[in-house]
Amino acid sequence: MKFVHSLKFRLTLIQLAVALVPLLCLSLFLLNQFNSVLSENMKEQEIGLAASNVETISSWLDSKASQLKELQKAHPEFQKMNTDGIRSVMNYLDESDAEIELASAADKDGKADTINLSDRDYFKKAKETKEIAVSDVIVNRSSGNRNIVVAAPVLDGNKNFMGIIATYINISALENYIGKIKLAQTGYGYLLSSKGEFIYHPSKEIVGKSYKEVVKNEDLSKTISDQILAQDSGTVTYTDDSGVQQIAAFSTVPRTGWKVVVTAPAKEVFARVNSAARTSQMLVIAGVLLVILVSFYASGFVVRPIKQAATHLNVLANADFSQAVPDKLKRRKDEIGLLARSMQTMGVSIRSVVQDVIRETNVVKENIANSNRDVRDLTAQIEEVSATTEEMSAGMEETAASTQQMNATSSEIGNAVESIAMKAQDGSEMAETISRRAQSLKESAVESQKTAYDIRNDIDAEMRAALEQTKAVEQIHVLTQSILEITGKTNLLALNAGIEAARAGEAGKGFAVVATEIRKLAEDSKNNANEIQHVAELVVNSVDSLKASSEKALKFIDTTVISDYKEMVGIGEQYYKDSESIQDLVTDFSATSEQLLASIQSMIRAINEVTVSNNEGAQGTENIAQMAEGVMQKAGNVGELMRSTEQSVEKLAEIVSKFTV
Repeated sequence: MKFVHSLKFRLTLIQLAVALVPLLCLSLFLLNQFNSVLSENMKEQEIGLAASNVETISSWLDSKASQLKELQKAHPEFQKMNTDGIRSVMNYLDESDAEIELASAADKDGKADTINLSDRDYFKKAKETKEIAVSDVIVNRSSGNRNIVVAAPVLDGNKNFMGIIATYINISALENYIGKIKLAQTGYGYLLSSKGEFIYHPSKEIVGKSYKEVVKNEDLSKTISDQILAQDSGTVTYTDDSGVQQIAAFSTVPRTGWKVVVTAPAKEVFARVNSAARTSQMLVIAGVLLVILVSFYASGFVVRPIKQAATHLNVLANADFSQAVPDKLKRRKDEIGLLARSMQTMGVSIRSVVQDVIRETNVVKENIANSNRDVRDLTAQIEEVSATTEEMSAGMEETAASTQQMNATSSEIGNAVESIAMKAQDGSEMAETISRRAQSLKESAVESQKTAYDIRNDIDAEMRAALEQTKAVEQIHVLTQSILEITGKTNLLALNAGIEAARAGEAGKGFAVVATEIRKLAEDSKNNANEIQHVAELVVNSVDSLKASSEKALKFIDTTVISDYKEMVGIGEQYYKDSESIQDLVTDFSATSEQLLASIQSMIRAINEVTVSNNEGAQGTENIAQMAEGVMQKAGNVGELMRSTEQSVEKLAEIVSKFTV
């Protein structure tokens, strides 16, 4: 247990930490870099293998397409689309190319012998794009075998679609390409269509099936759909249906969108990485053991002189500065020698310091005695200052209270003056309103006076015109008089006619009747004329009465109404002048009250400032009193400290006496 707490053990740990931490970090870094580089190389190797096979498949498909193109160039008669003739020409392809199971042709409707190809994707694609089309794995309807079809469109001189020529390639031909892929020990390659169907796989029973039918692991199925089928190339890590972690690289055939996938178990791919990791671990362990051994012996070499120095320090710790440091330690050229020489210098310095401390201790005792006397005098003076400050604080507090009372009174006066100013402002507005009303009254009176003059003149003119028209009534009287004279004469003539009719006897009866009627008419006219004269007299009397009434009305307007309007105009004008005087008076009063309010507000602010100053002065005086009291307490504390220091100096003298110098 003692060794664990020793400097040698700690130095050993420090050396191990200094040596091992960089070593371990460097080893981990290099191992990680090695793993990363090796992993990337393996992935690049897989991607390169997949890409090289993509190029191989592309070249293989291009060669099959070139066969059809060259065949069309050599036989222009294909444009007439004689399927029998085309098949006879293409038969040699079956013989010359072992990979081709069948070479055939179909017209623009998809008819090839007894088979209709119009529903085949490669036929539709060739017809729509007028380019060579390559199918995924199909089942040949003639032979029942799985084939890949390469179809070339046949076009006439106007580029119209006439049909297709096609070669049916046996799926086993891909074994010569994809089947030869080898990676690590058990790695292999397979070919997927763009729809996820297996075009080639070492397990022939799954060829032509979709990965969804074959793959049971959901992670692998998701990897195929989200990465392999969705991207052009890359690498993926997945767990297959048997639970083995696999690393796969894939690349895309440009013409068809097929995916060449190269896969191998991760354990085989990273076998070299794991081996290198184990080797690195063994080397690191050996290095750790070597560092521990070296650190242990190096720590002992360092600790031994330190122990000798510690022994001499124990002597110094016992207040014995009379012994010198061993010469062996002082002659060393390293840090231990420097430490030994420093200890020698320290011993000499401490001896000198102890002597100086003893000498200065006596001086300090004398200074402390003098300081005690000064502190007592200072305490007495501070007590006097504290009493005076308390009296000043009481006076300042009374002044502050009086100032606050003045401030409250001034605030009330200010509020009253402000209320007066507001009422003066309201009075000014009211006077202005009265002035407008007086002006309106004056204008209304003038207008009414003018209207009364106009009405009086209109009545006078109309009355005179009416009086002129009453003269027509006199004409009526003359006319009725004439009618009366005519009726008298008519009555006389009727009487004479009756007499003459009586003389005529029987012959004059009819004339007698006429004379009688004329006499009645004359009597009626006379009565009517008398009635008209009576009515005319009434009209004349009414006109006379109306004339008298009109003259009275005109006299009333002239003497009373017009006079009243003149007086009203004068009153309105005087009322307007009085309102202007009142407005001027109220305006002056409002301005004076505002000036008074401003002066009172300035006085209130000044009183507030005085109040604040008095409060601050009272607070400051109180603070001074408190500070003086604090100074008194601190002076007392200083006295206590001086007494304590004096005791400490005595103890220091006693302690210093223990040193051996």
